[in-house]
Amino acid sequence: MKSKILFILIAAVLVVSLGLVGCGGTGSEAPTSIMIGSPRDLDEDQFIFDCYHGGPAMRWFVNKVNDEEDGIVLSEWGTDPVPLELVVRDFNLASWDIGTVVTGLIDDGADVIFGGPSTDSIYTLAPICNQNAVVLLSLEGGASKMVWEHESYLDQWPYVWINLSFANWYEIPVLKGIMDAACDHDPIAYVTQIGGLGAEHGLEYLQTTVTEFGSGNVLPSDNGVEHAFVMTQGEADTIIQNAMTALNVSGTNDDYDIFCAYTYPWNVAMLFGAAQTFGFNPPAMIFGPGSSQGYFTVQFTDDAVEGIMSFGTSNAKTTVAVGDVTISMADLYDEIGAQIEDDWASYTPCPNIFGATNGTEVLDFWGQPIFEAGFSMWKAAVEEVGELDNTAIRNVMASFSESNPASTCFGDTWYHVFGEDPITHAPNNAGGGIVDYRCQTGQIGQWQSGIFEIIGFDGIDTDDWAAAAWGANLTTPLPNYCVTANYTAMQGSWEWL
Repeated sequence: MKSKILFILIAAVLVVSLGLVGCGGTGSEAPTSIMIGSPRDLDEDQFIFDCYHGGPAMRWFVNKVNDEEDGIVLSEWGTDPVPLELVVRDFNLASWDIGTVVTGLIDDGADVIFGGPSTDSIYTLAPICNQNAVVLLSLEGGASKMVWEHESYLDQWPYVWINLSFANWYEIPVLKGIMDAACDHDPIAYVTQIGGLGAEHGLEYLQTTVTEFGSGNVLPSDNGVEHAFVMTQGEADTIIQNAMTALNVSGTNDDYDIFCAYTYPWNVAMLFGAAQTFGFNPPAMIFGPGSSQGYFTVQFTDDAVEGIMSFGTSNAKTTVAVGDVTISMADLYDEIGAQIEDDWASYTPCPNIFGATNGTEVLDFWGQPIFEAGFSMWKAAVEEVGELDNTAIRNVMASFSESNPASTCFGDTWYHVFGEDPITHAPNNAGGGIVDYRCQTGQIGQWQSGIFEIIGFDGIDTDDWAAAAWGANLTTPLPNYCVTANYTAMQGSWEWL
């Protein structure tokens, strides 16, 4: 294989790259590789993200570019492609030394950083990458607070590019629209959210749910139930038992409409196991990452997960409405599935822990398409610049727009770029960005007959959708949204009842 991928499992390893940040062009020595640095958790609780979420997507991208194109052409040095070199380094969760790890990667010549797992990692990596003028492409990690308070975050981080959908971009507004269509009253949500090292994720989802569903329509008391970063089975059991009690306060078992567990994969498994054990029977349930991935069905069977909702972007049936794609969703998932199988065979941190028979059984239907979009936009920007000047690359990434799109698996794609004039407050595109919600093909999915279907409601892709459905700040429909199946209410139909 032509790919040149270095998997470095300790931080104290020196990697020399000739593709130095900000250097290149006529008069300098041509780089021998384009170094992609990535700080990842390889052996603790967040290792699952490197094995089944962003990790296989970035390894697939590097392999595909190197195998099919021999790398990326840097025209300042001629027409010969320069191969990509992926350098992955482990960080420690307990000491949270991810900042030290990414600083080492930058010092050793990383030309771009592919981000670490979780929302919390972005808050550590973004200031470092921005200070060093190195483009950061986030992977698993949302940015709701960065949207709410963009003046303090993305306005100030021109080198930071977020590649995921998340609470207010535009998952919970779409969830609210789905529940509005399913209920004959204002829907009520019961929430439990992760704390500790995952607190940013948990709080952003809780706060967005209160905003969208309305104060008084989120139980308990608009505060949710915070749970540990790594919960025990006993804590999971208590949460489910309390949620069951809250569902039946009136004696009719319908005191809320959806149970929301905003948490990470290891806790999803605990809570879902408890739901089955105790016969939990709400009308709807939505879980966070760990339930929109194929390994959820491998763990619990297709019948058991029937009706579970999660955050998701596409499946193999998804098509786009705007522009030409770089790869179809079906081919994207097939190829990442093959990468996962390669990882089982040759990438030590990622054994086949779920006992899947093939890689397509354990795909990520939430993040992997959006990661591809970010990778493709970065690659297009590098090709246009023709060298490894991160400021020039950042400027091209910021220039992509509805009228000047890049091509990705979503077809026409661009970032919503932040930044505003400090005097007039007029937008000036001087900040960082997030893959624009209008480009994305889905926000919410539901497991139906073993398929993670993308669900929505009438008018989701048109101006007929009432602005009120979006909440205070979200007023635009999703023209590229591709509904693959209708929502199914599940009360009384869960497999374990």
